[in-house]
Amino acid sequence: MVPFEALGFHFTGEDDFVDTLGELLEGGRRVPCQKGFYVRWSEAGIELWYGFLHDHTFTGAVIPFFRSPGASLRVRVTQVVEDPEYPLCGFLIGDANALLDVEGVHTGDYPICVQAVDFQCALEALERSRLLRLQVVGFCGDLAFFDRLEDLRSYTQGLGAALLDIAPKSFLPVGLFPEVEGEATPQPIALVGGYLRSLRLLHNPVTGHPFYHLIVDTQGQRLSLLSADPALERAKPPRLLLSTVWLAACTAEEDFPNAFSA
Repeated sequence: MVPFEALGFHFTGEDDFVDTLGELLEGGRRVPCQKGFYVRWSEAGIELWYGFLHDHTFTGAVIPFFRSPGASLRVRVTQVVEDPEYPLCGFLIGDANALLDVEGVHTGDYPICVQAVDFQCALEALERSRLLRLQVVGFCGDLAFFDRLEDLRSYTQGLGAALLDIAPKSFLPVGLFPEVEGEATPQPIALVGGYLRSLRLLHNPVTGHPFYHLIVDTQGQRLSLLSADPALERAKPPRLLLSTVWLAACTAEEDFPNAFSA
């Protein structure tokens, strides 16, 4: 439920969850794909993606997203993983900023795993090119701020010896390495460290609850992060932060316009 909570959704229970998402579905727009269609509900930057097969059978998944203006990531996709439980859903694994022309940065330096909200549309785009332009956002789980690098490293030392000398800008795709290799689906989870550059207070148009849109400079990229953590009331850029994030992505409109014209 982390992605929903980070966008200011608060559900009192499963019935409230089902009822609320069912009501919002009525206001969505259809996005066609080869194996069925999605319904995309959108308001104030928040999006919810519902998957349906051709016979209008609901796949059971509703995936949240947040769309904001800004640079997208160019990802050379190296692996596609279909969700074993939910049709039309899945994950993309690849090299972020694969063609970034920066001294010392090479293809493969920044692996990334994302949950594609329009997974089937992304697969169709991959038929033309393995290089996709993706809008990527991260939904924060545990979030911590630090005044000094020494404070960050003292904190990460308690998480594991491998993180003792963590760099202030770090992007570790921990979800790519399940504890038992080959027995678990890679997850779009990363441990992100970096500097908070901007912070916007927003309100969920459905619940009225506040949440925050953060822009963070991290290793090899600048990410949009979302969080409803009350600690952000006191955060002021630039601050050093560390957070676990769930990464979601959507094909950029300029690369796959048909997905946004229905």
